[in-house]
Amino acid sequence: MTKPAPEMIEEWKNIYEQYKDKLYPDKKNVTELLNYLNQKYALTEIFDEKLDFVIKGNAAENPLLEYRPKKDMLKSRGFYINNSGAGKKLYEKQDKIFAGSKIIVGIEYETNFFLVEGSSFLYDELTAFHGLNEKELSNYFLVAQYISCLSKFGRLDSVINK
Repeated sequence: MTKPAPEMIEEWKNIYEQYKDKLYPDKKNVTELLNYLNQKYALTEIFDEKLDFVIKGNAAENPLLEYRPKKDMLKSRGFYINNSGAGKKLYEKQDKIFAGSKIIVGIEYETNFFLVEGSSFLYDELTAFHGLNEKELSNYFLVAQYISCLSKFGRLDSVINK
């Protein structure tokens, strides 16, 4: 993994300073996230041990967790976004690197974690919906990413003007 350029870090810090006092903890849980996905996209649940391992591993290794749960305590679920209805637009907007791949969403209930494979657009959409918790609001990178995602989906004003 390459390190971000100093200019990029400075930009993230500037965004953080601009918005840190306008944001509040508003993180939704993964059940709310799954409801959002179900209302917007047709999903097919995936029952796959490898995907389960990946979701739980990513959730358990998240450096922002308050505690480290044991992987065997975690409850995950994985889904494909179907290439129909609103999902078709996600497939049309796929980054070249993901072209032809299924879009996968993984959630983990204990840690309130989600991941997306195959669509940076969907990842940004879910980041804007999911929100940040108090600890995450002190991380300049996460705040800058959240602000970017909110702006991308026209939700920034509704979040900072609450």
